[in-house]
Amino acid sequence: MISKRIIENLNKPRNIIIGNSTVYFLLACFFVIISCNLFQMLLGVFVGFDARLYYFGYILSNSNWSDSNIFMIFFFGNSFSILTAIVSEKIFRRKRKHPSRANMFFLWVYIISLVWFLGNIIIGVFFNFGIGVAFRSIEMPFIARLIIGAVAVTIMFFIGNLTRKSVIISSNAYYAKLPKEDASNFIRNQILWPSIIGIILYTLFKFPNMSKFNFLDMAVLCCIAFIILGLFYNSKKTKTLTFKRLENKFTFSKTSLAILLIVAIFIRLFLAQGLSF
Repeated sequence: MISKRIIENLNKPRNIIIGNSTVYFLLACFFVIISCNLFQMLLGVFVGFDARLYYFGYILSNSNWSDSNIFMIFFFGNSFSILTAIVSEKIFRRKRKHPSRANMFFLWVYIISLVWFLGNIIIGVFFNFGIGVAFRSIEMPFIARLIIGAVAVTIMFFIGNLTRKSVIISSNAYYAKLPKEDASNFIRNQILWPSIIGIILYTLFKFPNMSKFNFLDMAVLCCIAFIILGLFYNSKKTKTLTFKRLENKFTFSKTSLAILLIVAIFIRLFLAQGLSF
């Protein structure tokens, strides 16, 4: 009886949307964070550092920590996520007219890429982490960092507001028609809950090195809250959308979950002892 109720709850449309989106959130996290870490490591190797990539991050050692090297690695290195945001957004725009749950991977890569760059700026205002290290290498005054951080928060809010249309269009993977009064609920199921669940799961994935960087890398991801606020701002003005799908269809993507598990296991095993460059 209990197992039957659990299966019934899991098969509810709301939970299927949350489950699928959470899987793509985690896949996008792995892609964005590891690709940015790799790019920063390559910059470090270029200027003479020894680099080692782990499943929880990377470590640079054995070189001259000059201000120019620090700025290049931590500012331009993190800026690589802007490139992944641009590319993934173009791919999503090209594919979004065709109903597919997998389109959410590209939308999540776009969102997380921007969060990784702008969130690094916000956290860097107060802490010596990521782009904050670059700020301190050029002795940027706190008031200047604070202003830049405020600009980053504002940009994230407006990005969220502009991204709402893409999020709503992604409902074509499930709905034949999404009434405007259901738009806010869909945003919660497609973005809000997967973000919360995904960040928790990604933090647990890094066990026992969850606090290796004093949780500041997770704080960067939590800056997605500013984009989510933008998504909900004036969400009631969203229009009813009708898609080519003839009827609503809610199915959990077992293939995507299998890919996520394979990727997660591979990263944990392959990068457990670190990959040297």
